[in-house]
Amino acid sequence: MKKIAIISPGVLPLPAIDGGAVETLVEIFLKENEKHKQYKIDTYSVESKNKFKVEKYNFKLTNNIFISKNKFDILIRKFYISQLLSLFLKIFMKYPYVFKLRQLLKNKNYDCIIVENFPEVSIILSKITKSDLILHLHNDYFSEYKKKDYNFLRKYKKIICVSEYISNQLQKEFPSLKERIETVNNCIDLTRFNLSKIKPKENESLKEKYRITKNDRVISYFGRLTQTKGIDYLIDAFSNTLKTSNNLKLMIVGSKSFNDNSKDRYTQELEKKIKKIQNNVIFTGYIDHEKIPNFYSISDIVVVPSICQEAFSLVTIESMAMKIPVIANSVGGIPYITSNKEITLIKNSGNLSFDLEEALKKEIKNRDSMKLEKAYEKVVRNYTPNIYFKNISKIIESL
Repeated sequence: MKKIAIISPGVLPLPAIDGGAVETLVEIFLKENEKHKQYKIDTYSVESKNKFKVEKYNFKLTNNIFISKNKFDILIRKFYISQLLSLFLKIFMKYPYVFKLRQLLKNKNYDCIIVENFPEVSIILSKITKSDLILHLHNDYFSEYKKKDYNFLRKYKKIICVSEYISNQLQKEFPSLKERIETVNNCIDLTRFNLSKIKPKENESLKEKYRITKNDRVISYFGRLTQTKGIDYLIDAFSNTLKTSNNLKLMIVGSKSFNDNSKDRYTQELEKKIKKIQNNVIFTGYIDHEKIPNFYSISDIVVVPSICQEAFSLVTIESMAMKIPVIANSVGGIPYITSNKEITLIKNSGNLSFDLEEALKKEIKNRDSMKLEKAYEKVVRNYTPNIYFKNISKIIESL
């Protein structure tokens, strides 16, 4: 049985006890490994106050190793995330995490080490281990930066991208790495994102909590409250749609960052923006990832209004799995994973608010059940944990 290590980006713990898209996907891989019994796995990630929750997973083949963090770690991590930094500074800003990681890995032998979305760490790893390195890339990491000399990428034997979009972008930036680049589409846990698993009482309790009546139709957004997610365009579209359909509620599920309900300038701007329609808008704040399916279950339409180049959009796939109509801006990886046969894809005309408004009005008038079934079937065929695990395993075994 091969022994592998999985290294987190150093922001959230593994498994996904505090949420996070990257962490949730690692958790799925760990759970599938328990079924397939293929690898012995050590995970390395930051510590959490919710560490006690790990016990419930009852992993037999996974050892979760936590690296403690202090206030200094948290401050520099926030700065790190908010800046486009040079390679040296990227390593330096995560130094407390990287230093502890280096100490823990120095005398360990693994068949391979999978690095989750922290490419630069290969500079350190290549000096302390002879293990094969695999990079798992979850976003369009490199096209943001002007400097193209990324020698540390060559230290990876394989680079797994979460969508064809990311693979194509990486190949454009680094044509010489083409043979190392592989695509493994993300997946979701269909045992969680399943309408039949939602208890009616929980559903009613949520509606009561947020004052959603039987006649209300709920339009939902799921994700971080950041400008690149296009929430302000959605609010404008919703506000105009409300003029012709007054039984609507806009439910904004999420916070500015994972497990953080503090308000920044953008969050405050959103709150000001909804002042005239505040009785029809719900801000839930951060929701534990275990409870997210319940919020999908009370949604009539899910909107993905992103203006950034989404790497994949798990929200789109999760909604499709729960047979909820999706309206999504056609950006980044979204048109690579689905089409107008399954959801409503918006090709931005230059006026996103208007495009969203038109799509909302159309969806409110006409719910296409056949489209929802096609969407569900696409998820079952392409985005399941079993497919995901097998595809990553093939890459590990090919080394």
